[in-house]
Formats: sequence, C-alpha cells, structure tokens
Amino acid sequence: MEDLSCRLSVWTTEEQGVMKRIEQVLPQEQLTTLARQTGAVQRQRKIKPMSLFGALCLLTLRGSCSLSMAAMFTGILGGCVLSKQALSQRINEFWVHLFSKILGCTLARAGLSVEAKATGIFSFFNRVLVNDSTKLALPKKLAPYFPGSCNQTKKQNAMISLQTTLDLLNETYVYFGVAPFTYNDQRAAPDILEIISAGDLIIRDLGYFVPRVFRAIIDKSAYFLSRYHHGTDLIDANGNKIDLLVVLKKTPLLDIKLYLGKQARVPVRLVAIPVPDKVANERRRKLLKNKNRDRRLNPSKEQLALCGWEIFVTNVIETVWTTQDVSNAYGIRWRIEIIFKAWKSHFNITEFTDGSKDYVLVLIYVRLIFITLCQVTFVRFDKWIQDNAKGTHLSLLKFAPFFALFLVMVFGSAIVNSEILTSQILKHCVYEPRKKRLSYANIKQSLLS
Repeated sequence: MEDLSCRLSVWTTEEQGVMKRIEQVLPQEQLTTLARQTGAVQRQRKIKPMSLFGALCLLTLRGSCSLSMAAMFTGILGGCVLSKQALSQRINEFWVHLFSKILGCTLARAGLSVEAKATGIFSFFNRVLVNDSTKLALPKKLAPYFPGSCNQTKKQNAMISLQTTLDLLNETYVYFGVAPFTYNDQRAAPDILEIISAGDLIIRDLGYFVPRVFRAIIDKSAYFLSRYHHGTDLIDANGNKIDLLVVLKKTPLLDIKLYLGKQARVPVRLVAIPVPDKVANERRRKLLKNKNRDRRLNPSKEQLALCGWEIFVTNVIETVWTTQDVSNAYGIRWRIEIIFKAWKSHFNITEFTDGSKDYVLVLIYVRLIFITLCQVTFVRFDKWIQDNAKGTHLSLLKFAPFFALFLVMVFGSAIVNSEILTSQILKHCVYEPRKKRLSYANIKQSLLS
C-alpha cells in the first residue's frame, strides 16, 4: 500500500496537517518489524499488514466484515489476488498479537501528539481520566472463548467487555482492554493502577466502586471521583457508623470528611447535593423497574429515599473543589457515553462475522486503531474550527461519518475541492445553537475557563 505521505501534494495545508498527524500516530515504519517480531510475517507473504489494516478499515465503514469482502479489499490494496480461504487460513494468533501491538503503539503516539494544559476546575490535575466499559455481542460459536450471559433457554451467549480510558483534557484514548463479559467492571477496577501517575484524576461510575482500589489510588498520589455505592459503611473520626439518610434529613446539603468501609477505612470526602423531585422520582422508577425484571434487585426504602440526592466520594480537598465543583466535574463523565454511541452508530463496532476467534479479535483491534485515528483527526479539526470560527464547536457524533468519508478518500487517493471539504465540516459537523441545553463543548469550556 502506498505510503500516505506520497499523497499530501493534493491536500491543503490543514488537510496535510491532519494526514501528517495520522501518519505520526500510526506506526507504519514499524509494521514490518512488528510483523516479524510477532510471527505474523515470517517470509514474503501475499497479505501485507497495511493492506489488511486498510481493508478492514474500509469494511468497518461499510458495516460488513465477511471474509470474502476482506480478501477482495486486501487484494486490491496489496496488488494481488487473494481467496477468502487463503485469508482465513493465514489469520491466526500471530496476527492478533500484531494488531494488539499496533494498537498499543498507536495509543502511545496519540498521547504524545496532543498537548493540553488543564485550566479551570481541572487545573490542579495532570490528567483527567474517564474509565468505562461497553459490552459487545459476538457470534455464539465463540462462547467457549468469550462466555457471556445466558438466554431464556439457558444457552450461553458470547460477549466481550471493552474497557476504555479516555484523557478528557487531551481528548485522546489512553487504554483499551478486551476481556470476556465475565471480567466485569468491579474485577477490572484495579487495572487503572497500571495506567495512573501522581496528580491524575480518575472519574468512574458505580461499577468500579472498590474501596481498596480507592486506597491504592491515594497511595499513588492520584485522585478519584465516584458516586457513593449504597450500603457501603460510612465511619466517622470516632469509629462510629453513620446513618447517611438520618444526617441528610437534618442537613440536605452535605460536604464532610469520613472513612469509607468498615475494614478498608479509606479517608474520603463525601458530598451530597439534593436533586429536583422529577429527577429523584425517575431514579426510583428505574430501580423499581429493575426489580420487576429481576427479583434479586429489590431496593430498600432507604435506597429509594437516597435517590433524592447526588452522592459522591472523592479525595479532592475543599480548597481545590467547591461542593458544586464535585457535581460539575462528575457530569463530564458522560462524554464517554457519547463516544460509545458514536462507535456503535458510525463505526459498526457491534458488527461481526461468523469467522474464527482470531479473525474476530483482529477485527476488534483494527476497529480500535481506526477509532483512535478518528479521535486524533477530531482533535486536529476541532482545534482548527476553534481557531477559525469562534464560538463554533465540532460535534463528535456528527464528525464520525465525515471521518469515514475522509479515510475513504485517503485510501482511494481521491481529490476533493478543499473549500467544499471545509464548508461541509462547518455545515454538517458542528453543534447547532441550543437555547435550553448546553452542548458538551460548551460545558467543558465553562469548566475549563
């Protein structure tokens, strides 16, 4: 496959900047070395790593991933004729290892390619990391390798859990983890300890609520922000258990220091802020709805009553965050939910073939590399938008399909009038003005100013 830098002469300055950024992040010059190190390529082969990568990226855009289409696209990009049987025979655990390595290199390079200095309520931290997971259903024949939930007939489905960590300040991915569905968020909670450094802030939801992990984060001189998990013991300085609901009935707005967990005794700051009745009632409705689906999920009267508050635990001190700052900071966690939505709506992350385990894993890793490249491109264009159209912000959900077209143009050496291209971005890929609800870009800007 032709090197991307050979095509830059047909692109404008901004487009060249984006292409160079993609080329810097994707370790093309290391592909041959990595392929030989991992055993994917031991001698001259028809299947070239970049050709297969390009083919699977194009298939991602189509929402198709059949072996016959993959073989045809790989052959076109690699200048050869390849059958689906030949492709199937050659895709093995070595190719899985290769694309896993490429993903790691791509993530490392993406982090170095963007520099953002924290300001506003995040100015105290080096990085702001949001960690969450999404579940993907796989072909049922892969259940022995990736066991998932059981259906009504007691047959086990195949599923994976895709752990994702995003640096919100740089808008870049830091970590991806591919694991069986049974490796739930609570089991994955300690994994963050391999990623964080002193001064980092980690924002996660209730699925990762493990007091001993909070303790380990403190020991690394890092910070955490999480919702409070109902039922976890709260201990005061004298070692007495606190009845949170009783305290909240006396003082609706709460911001105190205490210890989390009877055994762990993790020093935390607990913040409770009352929510509107409409929000509280909707939370109670969802809890009761879950009870109707699963009798084991039976909320207590206390749990239903506590739905009237947003309750957080953190180790960020009062001189850094006010009570309201705690709530505002947690609200930005929803960015990763928008990202998961973009993956499923525009990058066909949930579409799989009935191919082998190794082929499915290769598809997953290629799509994650593809998604990482999209994020790098998004950050570059977003900066360009902010520099050239003040007050206008790029929408990730709207930009995602544009990036798909952009990559097709790259692989196909297409030439498009640059003025039309930039006009399309400004017309179709930015947030529309909102009167009642702020966009993510507006919320982030207000928190960083």
